[in-house]
This record gives sequence, structure tokens and C-alpha cells, in this order.
Amino acid sequence: MEVLGQVGMVSLEEVNLIRCFSVTSTGLLHLVSMCQRLRVLKVNYSHLSDDLLCVLALKKFQSLERLDVVASCGENGISLSSGSWQSLVKRYPSLKVKFVLNNLEDDLFSTVCQNLFSPMSPATVVHFKGKVNKACIQLVARNCLYLKSFIMHANPKVASTEDVGPELVNLLRSHRGSLLHFECTGVSVSYNSLAEMGQIGKDSELQCLVIGTHRLLIPVVGYDSKVSAEARKIVNRHCAFGNALYVYHTQE
Repeated sequence: MEVLGQVGMVSLEEVNLIRCFSVTSTGLLHLVSMCQRLRVLKVNYSHLSDDLLCVLALKKFQSLERLDVVASCGENGISLSSGSWQSLVKRYPSLKVKFVLNNLEDDLFSTVCQNLFSPMSPATVVHFKGKVNKACIQLVARNCLYLKSFIMHANPKVASTEDVGPELVNLLRSHRGSLLHFECTGVSVSYNSLAEMGQIGKDSELQCLVIGTHRLLIPVVGYDSKVSAEARKIVNRHCAFGNALYVYHTQE
């Protein structure tokens, strides 16, 4: 990285290190410090450090627009302070920050979420792939104040079958004034939660809402056969409300 920094990186506008796992922290810091015109930086979770975030926050880039962080299986990262993220947001209030969590192991999942979704997290886009749990959704809802897009592509074969409807409802409700894109597939959601999300979607600024349930949970107690029949009518059907699109399907 130090060599690259000496051969014309001053004018470089985009750096993508997603497929480079052997980058040293020293080399990455040197490269970033050399890129005077950096607009887009894409790194792995293992590349992150307080030092990197501080360099980004302290350096006066002409037009830093986007930071993508991808966390994948087998990666190890260090603990990050919330102050580092806050300094970055203060320097670049319009920065687009995307976090992608890609099929993480159970023992790493919570650690990564605590680091990326700390208080005042700068995330504008959050994308879960494969696994998901309630605690992580709650962290996103509580700490990602700048969230514009939430995407969750759960794999039913590895994802929990527990109902995550209440957590998704809370996320939608808490970001109804800023969230523009909401997409969840392969999750288990109750009929009550679907109905509530539909109402929130109609009253929000959402431009697109896609919900693909792996398992539609319809309560038996308190619901007569007529209500259950109405609930099943939304299965495998697309419904449009205003600017939002709702997709319901199930394998049950």
C-alpha cells in the first residue's frame, strides 16, 4: 500500500479493498492519507480501526461521499469507539455509510453489530445476508439515526424461525420520517405485524417496502375462521399502497 501511495494515488477517487484481506493497517492509513480526492472507500470489517476513522475524520477530503463496510465469515475486527464514528459524521454530515453483514457466525454476529451499530451509528444503509436476530434489529432501530435503507435477505435454512415482526415494526415506526427503502425476505412475521407495517408504510415517506415472509404466523386464539381466511388472502399476493410495494409470500 505504501508503494501504491507513492505512484499517483493523489488523484484516485475510489478505493475498493473488499477482496483484499491481507492489507495492513499501516498500509491502509498511508493510502488513505495520500488520496486527496477520495470519494468512495470500500473496506472489509477487518480493515476498520479507530485510527482509520480518525484519519478520515481529520483529513479534509474534497468530496468524500461514501464508505462501504462488508463483514464476512472468518473476519476478526477490533473494538471501535462510538466517538470515532461521531467524529466522522461531524466532518461529513452527508456521507453515505453502508454496512453489509454477510452470513456471519453466531459468535461473531453480536460483536460486529455492537461495533457497527453503536450509539449515533452513521449507517445510512444496512444489509443483512443469511442470518439475522432480534437483538441486531433492535440495535439498528435504536442507534442508526441516519438510516435510509434497511435490507434483510435471511436464509430460512440458517436463520431463526422466531417471529421478528415486533422488531421490524419498531424499526419502521422509529424511522418513518427518514426511511425510504425497506426490504425483508426469508423471515417469520405474524399477521398482526404485517398489518401494522402496512399501516406505517402508508403513513410514512417510504418509496419501496418489500416483505417476503418465510413463515406467516397467524394466531389461532382470538381469530375465527373468517378472519384467518382473510389473512391467507394476502399470501402470495402483491399489494400496492401509494409509493410502497408490499410482497407477502410463505412456504407454509
